[in-house]
Amino acid sequence: MLKKLKTHEYPLLQRKSITYEIEHLKQATPSKKVLQEQVAKNLNVEPNLVSIRNVYTNFGMQKSQIIANIYEDEKNLKFLETPKGKKVKKEAAQPAKA
Repeated sequence: MLKKLKTHEYPLLQRKSITYEIEHLKQATPSKKVLQEQVAKNLNVEPNLVSIRNVYTNFGMQKSQIIANIYEDEKNLKFLETPKGKKVKKEAAQPAKA
């Protein structure tokens, strides 16, 4: 169950930052993918426009605070959000043949 705590709009960046509180009784903390879908469903937006920035859970608590950014378009999301995961290595430059 998502409970909205606060909302902040950034018109220059064309996004909204929303802080939620979620209860997960006797369960593990939900993954960012699951949270992304829940936030998108709650706000009636597409899941690819939602970015979950942080999930904070205190030790032993069954509540988490979530900071989510909701973008107006995918172009701004790709420009402002840093990609996660491993970096792709480029092939080593081949020496010129003599």
